[in-house]
Amino acid sequence: MTSQNSDLITLGIVVRANDPRAHGVAATFAENCMAAGFMPIVSEDSLKDLPTEKNVCSLVDGLRSADLRTIAEDAKAVIVLGGDGTFLNAATRLYGIDCPIMGVNLGHLGFLTTGTLDTLIDDLKADHFKVQERSYYEATLTRDGKNVWQGPFLNDAVIQRNADEKMLNLKVEHGTWQVLEMRADGLIISSPTGSTAYNLSAGGPIMHPQIDAIVLAPICPHNMSFRPVVVPPSDIRITNDSPLAHMSVDGRKTIPMQAGDEVLIGKSEHSLKILVTEDYNFFDVLREKFGWDSPHTKRNK
Repeated sequence: MTSQNSDLITLGIVVRANDPRAHGVAATFAENCMAAGFMPIVSEDSLKDLPTEKNVCSLVDGLRSADLRTIAEDAKAVIVLGGDGTFLNAATRLYGIDCPIMGVNLGHLGFLTTGTLDTLIDDLKADHFKVQERSYYEATLTRDGKNVWQGPFLNDAVIQRNADEKMLNLKVEHGTWQVLEMRADGLIISSPTGSTAYNLSAGGPIMHPQIDAIVLAPICPHNMSFRPVVVPPSDIRITNDSPLAHMSVDGRKTIPMQAGDEVLIGKSEHSLKILVTEDYNFFDVLREKFGWDSPHTKRNK
């Protein structure tokens, strides 16, 4: 994608779709970017399901939109204005593209969207950021020896029963070793990045994002002795023996499953580059989001 003005630095903007408030915030941010000498371009997908007069491109004169992958080819960075769901959606669309991404939280907890609008533009101009790489993982669904679906995930892949199924029968193998056979409502296959999401709600451990591992966390297992297990992130095979199941990837893509289907999990060769502030610390994020500081510590602060 060729810039209309080669002297301007391109910034991609992704906004939570169908959210007028987020588009209002994005409009102010885009205007400030233009005033600072950047050329913001909005992802086309951000404009869906919102009346034209309320979307960010209608609120800012001269602001245009394009396909996100095309924007990212020349952009200094992609800025995501929304929650972790919006961030994950953008991360999936940027798979395999070497463009850093930064999230600004307009949602709830926001483990992936840690940026702040207050100093963002000044920090971008001064390069006051560091790049943190987060690994992608790949899930492959096979049926009768043939690939039915394959795709990346950043957070997790989840195998679950359908609403009209009682329990799933799942067999889990790692390499040549059988880990277990179980009956449960499902299984969460979580990356370190996703360990603070569904995995955590299911009783799984929090993993530092730089750890190279996968968590296998059961959902309501029939055998209460089955606890979440941390394994190396390769050669994981899950066999489903139920005709009423599905797999969801990063909470977005849902793929129906049949009895006998296998899901293969492995680490991708690609990673996502996330821009974080120079003083970013994962443990600071945990303390802030979970309120781990004691009341005494908060008073002293």
